[in-house]
Amino acid sequence: MHAISIPSPFKSSLIALLLALLIVGIESVENQNLFWGPLHDSAHAFAAYLCTALLISLLKSEQQTTGFRLAQIGGALFATGIAIELIQPALGRSASFTDIYYNFVGIVCALAVSASRQLNPVPKACVRVISLALLLSSLTVPAIGAATLSKRNQAIPSLLNFEDSWQRRLYRAGGSANLSLISKPKGWENASTALKVDFPTTKYPGVSVPHVFPDWRNYHFLKLSIFSKNQDTIALTIRIHDKKHNHSYDDRYNQRFEIQPGTNDIEIELSAVQHAPKARQMDMGEVTGLAMFAAQPEETFSLYFDDLRLE
Repeated sequence: MHAISIPSPFKSSLIALLLALLIVGIESVENQNLFWGPLHDSAHAFAAYLCTALLISLLKSEQQTTGFRLAQIGGALFATGIAIELIQPALGRSASFTDIYYNFVGIVCALAVSASRQLNPVPKACVRVISLALLLSSLTVPAIGAATLSKRNQAIPSLLNFEDSWQRRLYRAGGSANLSLISKPKGWENASTALKVDFPTTKYPGVSVPHVFPDWRNYHFLKLSIFSKNQDTIALTIRIHDKKHNHSYDDRYNQRFEIQPGTNDIEIELSAVQHAPKARQMDMGEVTGLAMFAAQPEETFSLYFDDLRLE
């Protein structure tokens, strides 16, 4: 029984079509959450694979694709990928070593599949299975992101309680603040694990939640607990914005709270959040940012956060 041979022009056209669909599809996605952002990056592996396969297919009709020829193709494409990343800053974008890595994975997998045509059936199958596994491994980060978002959505109305390791992917430090998970500090009875934030004397140190659950429409309050060991009152600002935020101060919710020594239970009416922007109402179904920070503190201090929730 003979394998079906696909005509080279048709094969090249098919690869080119798949490559075009991949690029158009992934570039059309505006959502850069924990799934779509990493998927956009990992798509470089599949695009590089298709580019390599397309070039091999186009050159195959001219001469035999020997090992040296394959190495030339792979080297040229990899160098091109590096050059593209190096010029990104000139285009107002950031160069990414992650993209270079994914390009390398895609190119190597395509070269291995092409070279395996000269092997016997068993080694050929092994090479192709390994190549497929390596190519699919580029989806690990978006898969983890999708699982994190699923767990985040299932945890609602709790936004963060700092009990599970997956929650660490939802928040990050800002302004050189230091974040650490600790057991409840002495004197705070309602916390088991809390987030300790060490605030340095930078411009806006604190903690932000860029991957906060976005749909707050069915709730009336944002609540959280903050514990302070400081003897003095601490000024803390809570900021909330939506997807339409234009990055101006008047287009978001900003409220300063005086954090007293001991336990502080903060309650924010979501109606106030909705009407915070001066020129419009905030879209409570598309909340995309929550942050808690200090504005240029004169001294270093620490605060403990727990039980961020919607009610």
